[in-house]
Amino acid sequence: MAKKRPTQTFKLGDIESQPQTPAGQNSPFKMERRMPAWHPDADVDSAGKPKPLFIEEAIFQNENTRKFGPFPMPGQKTGVNVSFAEPPNDAPDADWRSFNKWILGGSIPNPPADIKTEKAMTTMLRELAVLVRRYNASLYRLRRLHFFVHSTTSPNDELPPKNKFGDPVLPPAGATKIENLVNAAETDWQNVTAALEQFIGDKPPTKHTYSKIDKAGNDFDATVSIGSADMVEVNGYIVSMRVLATVKQGDALEIGMSSSSHVSISSAFSSS
Repeated sequence: MAKKRPTQTFKLGDIESQPQTPAGQNSPFKMERRMPAWHPDADVDSAGKPKPLFIEEAIFQNENTRKFGPFPMPGQKTGVNVSFAEPPNDAPDADWRSFNKWILGGSIPNPPADIKTEKAMTTMLRELAVLVRRYNASLYRLRRLHFFVHSTTSPNDELPPKNKFGDPVLPPAGATKIENLVNAAETDWQNVTAALEQFIGDKPPTKHTYSKIDKAGNDFDATVSIGSADMVEVNGYIVSMRVLATVKQGDALEIGMSSSSHVSISSAFSSS
């Protein structure tokens, strides 16, 4: 049986309390901080020391051949189509963009005129991308507020740019108090993280059902069960995602992890 959360790991940075403000006051932030850091993943042994782990990868099963396969490696299906081979230094930007898809993935297709005609996996990915964008925007909002509270000492200090998707005006205007802005941002962060976790929950897999139509014009329900979601992060922001899922169309036989996608997150700090 799969191990249930919570789990122990040495991979993440320490958890610390909020510092005082430059003026020596208590922080208006209620949540503790996960400090930025990276360490090789490891469990914790009985002595409290790192216990090395085998880092498993996401494996999908081809629904036609029933054979298993991993996500492709650098250059395997992009660039010069030679595994691990990078484009030459004088290669055009298009070659490098193609090669770098092993990191960022491809784009999510624009929705068709009738959303029922597209694959259920694509519909699910589009919904998941919205949740990821809200996650990024909410985290940025929290960090910008934290910077204002803890890293500025003068109204003339430069702030991170204001994101039009949710960021408040700083310094607070009128009767608005910084405590209110922080409380609203922390509440939003709790909501978006809970929504994202619920959507990709894998123990048991969360199922998403969509009404679709086949080429003959017949309606049917397609159910997508996410088995694994691996988010690629930069500075804590999600820039692309690799997702494995089982897709069941109507009464068709379910094939474990038969659909896989690796897509980039466009407009990564928007709210939709």
